[in-house]
Amino acid sequence: MLQPNGEKWRILVLFGAVSSFTNFLEGYSSSSPNTAGNSFQHFINDSYISRGMQGGLTEWQFTWFWSFFLNIWFVGYIIGTFMTPFFADTFGRKKSLLYANTVSLISTLISTSSIAVAMPEVLFIGRIIAAAASGVSFGALILFLQETTPTNLRGMASFLSETSYLAMNVVGMGMGMESVLGKHLVLLLGFGVIPGILGILIMIPLKETPKYLLIHRHDQDAAISAIKYYQGSYVNYKLMFNDMLKESAKGSVDMTLRQAAAEVFRQSALRKATCIGIVALQLCVGIWPIDYISTDLLEAHFSGATAQIVSFIFICANFVASLVGMCLIERFGRRPLLLWCGVANTLCLAAYVMFDRLAFYVSKEYSYGCVAALITYGITYGAALGPIAFFITGELVPQQFRSLVQSLVFAVNTTTNFAFSFVTLPMYRWIDVWSFIPLFIIPSTFSLIYLYFRMPETRGREIHDIVKSFGAEKPKLVVTMQAPIVQKPFATSISAADLTQKGGFLEKSTHHHKDVTDINVQLDDVRLEIKPLSRMVNSQRMSIGSVGSASGRKFMADMRLVAMLDSDSDPSITDSTTNGVIMSEWDRLSEKLRHPENPVVFFQMAAGGGPIGTIKMELFADVVPKTAENFRQLCTGEMKRDGVPVGYKNAQFHRIVKDFMIQGGDFVNGDGTGMTSIYGPKFADENFDLKHDEPGILSMANAGPDTNGCQFFITCAPCAFLDGKHVVFGRVLDGLLTVRKIENVPTGQNGKPKIPVVIEQCGEL
Repeated sequence: MLQPNGEKWRILVLFGAVSSFTNFLEGYSSSSPNTAGNSFQHFINDSYISRGMQGGLTEWQFTWFWSFFLNIWFVGYIIGTFMTPFFADTFGRKKSLLYANTVSLISTLISTSSIAVAMPEVLFIGRIIAAAASGVSFGALILFLQETTPTNLRGMASFLSETSYLAMNVVGMGMGMESVLGKHLVLLLGFGVIPGILGILIMIPLKETPKYLLIHRHDQDAAISAIKYYQGSYVNYKLMFNDMLKESAKGSVDMTLRQAAAEVFRQSALRKATCIGIVALQLCVGIWPIDYISTDLLEAHFSGATAQIVSFIFICANFVASLVGMCLIERFGRRPLLLWCGVANTLCLAAYVMFDRLAFYVSKEYSYGCVAALITYGITYGAALGPIAFFITGELVPQQFRSLVQSLVFAVNTTTNFAFSFVTLPMYRWIDVWSFIPLFIIPSTFSLIYLYFRMPETRGREIHDIVKSFGAEKPKLVVTMQAPIVQKPFATSISAADLTQKGGFLEKSTHHHKDVTDINVQLDDVRLEIKPLSRMVNSQRMSIGSVGSASGRKFMADMRLVAMLDSDSDPSITDSTTNGVIMSEWDRLSEKLRHPENPVVFFQMAAGGGPIGTIKMELFADVVPKTAENFRQLCTGEMKRDGVPVGYKNAQFHRIVKDFMIQGGDFVNGDGTGMTSIYGPKFADENFDLKHDEPGILSMANAGPDTNGCQFFITCAPCAFLDGKHVVFGRVLDGLLTVRKIENVPTGQNGKPKIPVVIEQCGEL
């Protein structure tokens, strides 16, 4: 019943419910004391009076006591954070959530009973236990969400962890208002039993994450079952397993916790990821004390009832903004959203300080500026800053270190939160809103500067690729010499001397391969072609140029020295007649693939009864697996009706528009009106991440939103106006000349070709 089967909205609804029930206690406990603060304070003070303390606590005693009560949460939370790697890696993500939700329910019962027996100490115990459970559940939840969703939904799903927390903030602050349950603490605390029970029940039928099952449990069958459960049966398991295993180095999953921790500090890429995670969360430190004391802040300018209402609007705006941000995260990316919202968030705090002082010293009317600044502060936090900061660490580290690094980041942040939140209320009583400058504004400013220079973009990228971008691997040189075609990868670096000096690489190349005329030099993802080789060897100097690499390193040099790296090794030259690598047709195509496991299909085309060439196409299964699988099966004939293969073989291109596109694939009616797919008559748009930005783009034809079937088109020019309307799912790897031949076939009305353009044969390479 709960199985999402790869359907976007079922995934989001299921994980939204899981996130809400899991985060209920944390969000509810953070915000309900804000609006119900007076009731809690009376309960605590009255309990001490009833036990013989005459007059109860003094104002300063109570200020520190109340601050300690609010921030004791962080003590328990940091305990839970340190427990997360053990639970998440030993029992799995699902069971960790199940156990944590069970403990959360127990803590709710303990806290509720404390009101009945009038003992604040029991309330303290319940709050610490709840915090420890929340520390485990929040860390495990992010791992669970990121490891069960497709890459194109990872940002939205990860956003749910913070969006659901903010939603529970809204519930807690609303319930804590005196007009609701604020005066009835037993009911206020006991309300948490309902979501506590639901949080346990919803986890029971769910499966463990595929990545955990494959990498930690080495259970491929269970991993396939989990992939089908969460992402549907159409997924290319081989491609997914290849990506998952790239995150795991051999033997590293079996490290002890101590060994893994040492490895985190030893590896530069892991240190960088940890620092980025810590600094990103530093931007969020201010939300906790403001969440706790926003009503107290506003009571300096407004009545208690008005302050409660404004606080409620603040937290509602925070939540609504997070819903908007969840829709924007895959469109605009993590880095720009976090940086822009971080800047705006910091400016809002500065504006609050300014309007607060103006309200006291110039005019009371400026107090409404405080309201606007506070609400905008909540909006900028919810729209991007908070959600991204909390999940970004999980996108920067490989699987075997993810729970540990995430826990280290959360532990540092929790400690920082405790220290800053604990002193916020006393400092506010001492120096008023000026306390915001040293506590929040200055640290946030330095954090933003650091992130501007250090934080990478992670949208739409596999985690192993993100990790590589931190410079974990040294750039590799690949030299391709033509006539004969020989590829020789060198594991060691090549220096300027190796390339040009007497007896160096180029001289050896011409000596061993006298018929070599061309040479290509590639540094990771950058390839330069130099013709002819003799000019490169004999010239005194060529123009200065720059070349970059996939690792992010850049080199400025004479263009014949573009492969200049760090060491002075002298690689040997491999003769093509001995152990050189002769490049096959598949090798040539596979070099061009966007992803090494993406399928490649082909059309053998004929026009007017005669062959005109072959079109070979890469299908982007790494981005749109469902759409790619539909096209692949229609190419191979795997789809059958009454035992007979159906698909593109003998289908025609029925519409051709020069300088625009060629359209085909209607093997149902042959005229552009037919529609079918391997999933039924039609299927929904998967995503619009890829663009129609060049000729040769393979995209789905449709009759409107969510009406994909068997028809497709290949672009003959960039078509940006189609972006967001048609799903791009592949590109022409080889055979663009054949596409041009089809494009120039004579046509009649509505682009119908005057001679038949037929797919005579098709299949998968």
